Amino acid sequence: MKNMKRVVKKGFTLLELIIVMALFSILMVAVMSMADPVSRIFKNTSVSSRTYNYANDIQVYIDTKLKYADNLWVITSDHIPDAHLVSKKAEFDKYVLTGSPVAPADYQFTLGNGNAVAENEDLASIVEAYRQEYYDHIVKPKNTSASALKDSDNYKEMNGKIYVMRLINDPDNFEDSTSDEIRGEISLRTYDFDSFTPISSSTAPTPSIELNPAYFKASDAVYDFNYTLGSSKFTNIGEGRALEGEVNGDPVTFSESNPNVQLSIVLDQEKGVSDDTNGYRLFNLPCTVTTNSTPLINIIERKGVAQGRYFWGANRESDTPAEKIQNQNLHKADINMSKSFQYLDSDFDADNNEASFDFTQDIFFIFSYADELK
Repeated sequence: MKNMKRVVKKGFTLLELIIVMALFSILMVAVMSMADPVSRIFKNTSVSSRTYNYANDIQVYIDTKLKYADNLWVITSDHIPDAHLVSKKAEFDKYVLTGSPVAPADYQFTLGNGNAVAENEDLASIVEAYRQEYYDHIVKPKNTSASALKDSDNYKEMNGKIYVMRLINDPDNFEDSTSDEIRGEISLRTYDFDSFTPISSSTAPTPSIELNPAYFKASDAVYDFNYTLGSSKFTNIGEGRALEGEVNGDPVTFSESNPNVQLSIVLDQEKGVSDDTNGYRLFNLPCTVTTNSTPLINIIERKGVAQGRYFWGANRESDTPAEKIQNQNLHKADINMSKSFQYLDSDFDADNNEASFDFTQDIFFIFSYADELK
């Protein structure tokens, strides 16, 4: 018994364990507080990069569609309702008989005043006005030799496509919107035409959806897209932002001497709230603006020079092609190219090429391509 040694077991007391756990918890909180801002920065950078790519994709798409247009009309949804087309036959006969085949200076057409909602019928009427302005009774020679130009069988009507691109701020601006035409989306309607057949007001092509639906419907789609004519930067208004051009009431001009389409694309996480007092759209933070300017290459290159095309003259409804040639009713159609690019207001006045910054209306582009004419 004398050789037995006392064994003492060492360990932590309960108090010591509590102190260690408290210190460890404090350390963990400190580490997490340092990591959280880094995580938020990473997340915000990821979202910003993604939304920048979305905006860039939209810019590239609009540039690709518009810059090589043969002609381009721009109109907002408030001027589309109750569009009414009046026949221009009398005008055509008038200038043919006077021996001066120049397109009429005034359009026989009126647009809506924003008191109704646009419909397919209204849009088709505007597309028909576009067809009449540039392609009505235009014919194309199959052979351009001197002898062939005298042969009535050498001519055929012209066929092509007229496109209507819609930048959507509010699906309710157009009564016949499809379920896929949601806020921020871009849709495209295609109207087939020939130069001797009016486009019926009942024509209603199914719109194609041009942007990836994931931009708007994906679980990580956090931004809305808003469009307005005109290029402007942000100005700070209280805790939000607004376009400087809209706040100042600057007009959006459409220049015939320097034709280009200017757009502002605003991305925000919540729908912007309209300021009824000051008349501008206030966007909540965070938000960002991307400006886009699309030069209209084909229209610029023509520099106002008339297009060399042919059209049938008076009595065109009753004459056969052979009779048209025999009656010398084939005329050179020198279409005034100064009207190739214009903004359409409620009076359809080509001399008033000014619009307003406006996020409440949809933007419609009506255009066609010369290389698709057959």
